[in-house]
Amino acid sequence: AVRHRGGLNCLEPAPTGGMGACRSVQPDPNQTIQTEQTRMDADILNIPYAHSKGRGIPIEVIRLSELRCRKLDRSLFMTTRPEFYVLMFTTAGTGAHWVDFTRHPLRQGDVLQVRPDQIHAFDADSQHEALLLVFRPEVVPETLAMRLAVHLSQPVHLEPRDFALLVQVLEFLVQNEQVP
Repeated sequence: AVRHRGGLNCLEPAPTGGMGACRSVQPDPNQTIQTEQTRMDADILNIPYAHSKGRGIPIEVIRLSELRCRKLDRSLFMTTRPEFYVLMFTTAGTGAHWVDFTRHPLRQGDVLQVRPDQIHAFDADSQHEALLLVFRPEVVPETLAMRLAVHLSQPVHLEPRDFALLVQVLEFLVQNEQVP
């Protein structure tokens, strides 16, 4: 095992059977990353897709303000790994959202994507409003999924007219509780 003592990596047991031979050794970065990843994975909750109304529909639109009011079995601000897509359409105010340990500032007109298996968290200090288009991976053809990964890897700010049209469609779906 590698043990750290005084900035040196100590290998135990020593070849002579003594207390341990210390030598200056650079740690293997792959081992460090793998160890960190294993520790982080244990702390991150996987979230499967489940329609909020218990319906078998693979897509849903949720208001962020409503999500904040729900009684969840976990904190909304906890780091999680969803097994579904989330497109967050920031409809009012400013705020932020964490994706893969990067804080993304958001303002009205921004669209942010969280892909399945990305690590994300809602920012506890944010009070912005958003519509969340949540959908299962099988809804998206593979070629479109690849394009989304490239073009929406950072928040995208849409022109006000285009954003307003998208929000109208999403609001219609929320009000009618129907998603095709």
